[in-house]
Amino acid sequence: MIREWLAEELQLVKLRADFLRDRISRSARDQFRRGWRAGYEVGRKHEREGVRYATERYRSDPHPQVEVEGIEVDDGMADILLALWKLGLDTQYSCQGHTDKFAPYDTFGHSYASQIVFASIDHAVKFLKKSTELMGYDGLHEGSFVLHSMTPFEDGVARAAVTFPPAILKDLTERWVAFELTVPHVESEEAEEAPHA
Repeated sequence: MIREWLAEELQLVKLRADFLRDRISRSARDQFRRGWRAGYEVGRKHEREGVRYATERYRSDPHPQVEVEGIEVDDGMADILLALWKLGLDTQYSCQGHTDKFAPYDTFGHSYASQIVFASIDHAVKFLKKSTELMGYDGLHEGSFVLHSMTPFEDGVARAAVTFPPAILKDLTERWVAFELTVPHVESEEAEEAPHA
């Protein structure tokens, strides 16, 4: 009697596992289809408009620049970069992205993401970890954070870029600025000697 009951329970568990596996498989297929359709639609749109390269319009549409600590940056990136620099995270390049052109599941549309290139992959990983901690899942229906490794410069230090949806830039900036205000800072003489975080 107990064996029969255990056998039935085991069959139910296997059946539930099969349903779950099938649901996950369908979800993955649906996500792929949405991405493929988005890419196909964007490709057809570019074809109709005569755009040869997806970044063509981006090059002719620069963002307004502001000066932050003697460096020109995109206006939308100024506050977050300042917070990162105060925390010792070194950046080399950034772009605020294009909210109207960004498409998270489209190869060409993702080139319009907000982007920060860090001087070392360690700094990029720290930014990525803290950003996901600060944001949770807020805004990730628009896409997600993506880490891209990059070739080092002459110094041999591996670099990395982190891209994310431009739609979350304002919220992400507010959270980084608030976080930076909670971190105690060392005096300027000590800061020169202290290693970057």
